[in-house]
Amino acid sequence: MVFERLEKGGADKLNHFLQSAKLKYDAAMTDPVKLPGMSFAELFQPKIVKSALHLKLTQSFSEYVRKQFKSSKIHQLLEFPILFLGSSPTKIPALYSMLNYADMKLGTWYPMGGMYKIIEGFERVVRSYGVDFHTSAPVEAITVNAGNAKALKLQNDTVATDLIIAGADYHHVERNLLPSDLWQYTDKYWDSRDMAPSAIIMYLGVKGEIPGLLHHNLFFDAPYQAHLDTINIAKDWPENPLFYVSNPSKTDPSVAPAGYENLFVLIPTTPGLLNEYDNLKEYYLKIVVGRINKQTGADISDRIVVKKFFMPSDFVSDYNAFKGNAYGLANTLMQTHFLKPRMKHKKINNLFFTGQLTVPGPGVPPTILSGEIVASLIK
Repeated sequence: MVFERLEKGGADKLNHFLQSAKLKYDAAMTDPVKLPGMSFAELFQPKIVKSALHLKLTQSFSEYVRKQFKSSKIHQLLEFPILFLGSSPTKIPALYSMLNYADMKLGTWYPMGGMYKIIEGFERVVRSYGVDFHTSAPVEAITVNAGNAKALKLQNDTVATDLIIAGADYHHVERNLLPSDLWQYTDKYWDSRDMAPSAIIMYLGVKGEIPGLLHHNLFFDAPYQAHLDTINIAKDWPENPLFYVSNPSKTDPSVAPAGYENLFVLIPTTPGLLNEYDNLKEYYLKIVVGRINKQTGADISDRIVVKKFFMPSDFVSDYNAFKGNAYGLANTLMQTHFLKPRMKHKKINNLFFTGQLTVPGPGVPPTILSGEIVASLIK
């Protein structure tokens, strides 16, 4: 047991930690997470007030972990997921120990065939209800009259509408699709938001197997605090980053030809940092390849046959992501529930929002749940 090796009594302490994390998970994932966040008053329901006692909203994640464990390596193990929430563990509520419970107890689920299978599944369902898709048809404006959205102006067409649910980047919809007199939030508001990280993503096709890699691999074999401080305080490119490597071909033979591995590498970076100098991609690729070699003994430097990068600037160009964010708003207490951008537009009666910049927050499950919440709000 890793925790027992790192600290005497670590296994028992971990069990206690995860039992407490389960209480937070159960409390947060029942009623609170399904609220539309229209007002503070939503939280004053007996079940929610009672469950809030388990959530540890006013204690930081860092303080919470250090009260239970002494080992700095255990601190890093438990705090690594917090890196993706967009702020320091000293600012993220202890509530998010529920992520550790989800990781360690509920496990990580993978759709055979790759993550795009989820999209294809949604497409099949909604087409069965008669939904039409307009692809390669960028929306250029939302036409509004007398407080109601009347139409979507596309690049080569106009589509009349009774109601709009915007799943695009919230900031983009307001700033680029609506006239300025209909903006809900000022530039000062947006610039003051704490954003979760952006990311450098690498897609690597590698000839031959890499025996030392699993499907999911966390490389925190570099100083954790240095990476955290660089992206959250210095707002710069991390010199020696922590990163995640997914190797789905270990589980799913359909994602790579026989005798090859399919790697997905993710490095958390500073949101809004778009000065991608010329050799930045190769700089980070060299680090990733070297650290894989160090940890597994496999040198893949001459075995990479497919190489593609997706940079913070690509989040902007492909998804209109505010400041190139990959994970929406940071999950701080002051950006939770009714303190997030509203699901229902304040000035346009039939314009609603869904996705990672509104309720309940970023990540695949919350973003999917966001669609369910806005549907209930409309009903």
